[in-house]
Amino acid sequence: MTEKFITVYQITRHLGGAEEGGWWYNWYEPIETIHIPRRWAKKPNRYWDKINTLKNQMQRKHADRAWGNIYSANDGILVKTYIEETCRENESTECPHYE
Repeated sequence: MTEKFITVYQITRHLGGAEEGGWWYNWYEPIETIHIPRRWAKKPNRYWDKINTLKNQMQRKHADRAWGNIYSANDGILVKTYIEETCRENESTECPHYE
């Protein structure tokens, strides 16, 4: 079993540039990451149940950070939780460039 992490991200929308009438991108900023112990994999029939339960608990814990709609002109913050194989693999580290 590969390593697993659960990470909660705060997602915001940003203007990338004016090309082709303007384009936008999502920025993923980690709020909290938890490492899943390898010993959980010793009981494979319960492994995914425990991971999904923890993922849902983390999502509820940080749900109050979300507001508005990131896809509307009014702005906002989206909070989303991912199960990852690399710690914070969805984290945004640099702004994308228009091709």
